Amino acid sequence: MQRHVIFALLIPAVLLMVGCDSGIELGQVTGTVTKDGEPAPEIWINFMPDPDEGTEGAISSAITDEDGRYELQYQGENKEPGAAVGAHRVVVNDLVPENFRGQGRPPKSRVRPEMMHAGDTPFRFEVKPGQQQIDIDLDI
Repeated sequence: MQRHVIFALLIPAVLLMVGCDSGIELGQVTGTVTKDGEPAPEIWINFMPDPDEGTEGAISSAITDEDGRYELQYQGENKEPGAAVGAHRVVVNDLVPENFRGQGRPPKSRVRPEMMHAGDTPFRFEVKPGQQQIDIDLDI
């Protein structure tokens, strides 16, 4: 009887140590966001798996640095670098107007409204296994 109790207690402990693998294959994605041919810092990027194209998984996101560069971070259970392999709709938001704390009016957004909505975004990219670079031009 004691062996069964110990065994029953060990199973959840082992599962917690091993974790649950989602089975989602990730590709590592880096890139640069530009506007008017110049790097665009403080752009929030969200790669959203497109279920209409059969892609499953969590969103991957990043914020561009001062040189407009980004590296996607998968927002699933393990929060690791990358994005789910497959088709994505990419939504972008300009953080400069959102973070403005000065006097007067905030700067105009560098992102058109349709780029901020998954259903309207012109940005659709295929994430492949392995390392890849996906650049985003806000002037399209």
